[in-house]
Amino acid sequence: MDYRINDPKIDADHGEILQLLDSLTRVADSVPADELAARLVKLKDHVVIHFVDEEFILERQYEMPSAYVARHKDEHRRIRKDVLARIASLRDAGHEAVRSGIVDIRNWIETHIRTVDAEMNLYLPSAQAD
Repeated sequence: MDYRINDPKIDADHGEILQLLDSLTRVADSVPADELAARLVKLKDHVVIHFVDEEFILERQYEMPSAYVARHKDEHRRIRKDVLARIASLRDAGHEAVRSGIVDIRNWIETHIRTVDAEMNLYLPSAQAD
């Protein structure tokens, strides 16, 4: 699946987040619980920082409709809340629950990229030049 939004910073961040999720999926059964918890916190930090960066880009780098920016930011708040809660619930969970949680988080992130983030392409300079 193509996750490019056609903004280099956003695309790079998406790639890093998806790589972290892939790495978590690969090691979910084989690393000690404390290391897995540390990796989940790293994932959470990447997601939170990415959303801050993306919102800066939405609000200041490109001219986008205020309704879209507000909806996008609301979606970030919802995902941030869900991801933080899910990660917190996995801190002392077994490997199967952690795998399930990683799948949930990946689904939330991928759906956001595929839908809400993809809509950004309507407002990027390259789309407006067509």
